[in-house]
Amino acid sequence: IAVEGFELHCGRTDVLSDGDGREAVPLLVFDNGEEGGLSVGNVRGTYLHGILRSAEARYELLAAHDARFTALQHVAGGAAEDPLDRLASHLENCGLTYETISRLAGL
Repeated sequence: IAVEGFELHCGRTDVLSDGDGREAVPLLVFDNGEEGGLSVGNVRGTYLHGILRSAEARYELLAAHDARFTALQHVAGGAAEDPLDRLASHLENCGLTYETISRLAGL
């Protein structure tokens, strides 16, 4: 599937083995052939921000390979609005702000 986003690469990725024999495989391959992230078992990581705005990408990356989430397949082509944006809007409408979270966390 096609995905969109921007890469923000601040840091370093080290691929370590936990001794279980699973191998890290590319999560994405860009049009230019470069790899964009890694997948090991049910763990996925990428520096591509905005990738979860697409319902199809969310389903493919988060649910398609786990039988527990087969019920989500019907929403893969659905909502134009990111459900995380909807959640953020709801929390903001309830009065939850960054300042409130910082105060509650003692920051």
